Amino acid sequence: MPCTAHTILLTFLSLITTIGFASLGYFINEFFDKASDAKAGKLNKLTFIAPPLQFAIFASSVALTFLPWIWLPASKFSWLLIGVQISLFLIYSLPFPRLKESTYLSVIIDALYAYVVPLALSFYTFSLIANTLHFPAWFYLFAVAVFFIGLRNIIIHQADDIMKDKQSGMKTLPMILGIANTKILLQTVLLYEVLFSTLWMLLLGVERFIFLPCLIVYLLLAVYSANDVNTRVHNKNSQFIINNAYQYLIPLVMILLLTINDVKWLAILPLHVMLLVPFHLLQKTLNIINSFISVIHRFVLNDVRNFVSAAINYPIYYCLLMFGVDLKKEQMSAWEFLQSRIKKGQ
Repeated sequence: MPCTAHTILLTFLSLITTIGFASLGYFINEFFDKASDAKAGKLNKLTFIAPPLQFAIFASSVALTFLPWIWLPASKFSWLLIGVQISLFLIYSLPFPRLKESTYLSVIIDALYAYVVPLALSFYTFSLIANTLHFPAWFYLFAVAVFFIGLRNIIIHQADDIMKDKQSGMKTLPMILGIANTKILLQTVLLYEVLFSTLWMLLLGVERFIFLPCLIVYLLLAVYSANDVNTRVHNKNSQFIINNAYQYLIPLVMILLLTINDVKWLAILPLHVMLLVPFHLLQKTLNIINSFISVIHRFVLNDVRNFVSAAINYPIYYCLLMFGVDLKKEQMSAWEFLQSRIKKGQ
């Protein structure tokens, strides 16, 4: 897809509606969680905000969600996906049916509204922009992988909140299964997540070779994360390292693919970094780059210079030695020796 002022504008509008959906879902969830959060002793930020300001936040979220669609391309299928997304927000949070309190349906709905439906809406919208009204085969594998990613993250979230959920009277999946079975479930979900992620990257790698090295890095992170399940269940402060692939590695590869197609897409890289890459990670990356530059600098100045010097100087030294000239005894370089001979000849 070529990078034009129009596509940049549509990309910016898609970012705005994404923020709108996220804030609207968060608001609805927090609004209807007031009673259960109070019972569990959880912090609910809306309880500290006056009702008029709550309404202003809600109105702003609705505006951010829907106003961009005045300009974004949409079809009946687009509005169907938007309707599904809003419906999932409501049935998950409303006092009835409040499927958030359903042990099994809650994790499925959370994975759908937080991951799968937004992915489908985003991909379909950009398909409309690019005039390619079809989902490639790899996308369906990608969507299934994203579902399992969402499933894993909500199970982890519920495991973190298990004590507070008990106080509020909720029966979440980790509460029913227990720690040992929750670890087994997480390992199983992670296995399917990695399986379908591997398949979609392999399939896309046939078209775009750059995804094959990306896949190798991803699999290394997956192996590390598989060994980290036990730590993650017992320590809520630890993080699955495989999330770095989804949050940083794959998006950057996607931007690189766009840039290969049209170098002007490189302009969105600073925006992506500023909005979606945490500062501490940027600092760590800069430190790694500086260390790498320092190593290269030392290598060029010392190792390479010494090697080149030996490769050139030693042959000259021994060559002149065959003619009875010992540069070490003369204590001069080959160039100085030649200059001295030229001066004597003059």
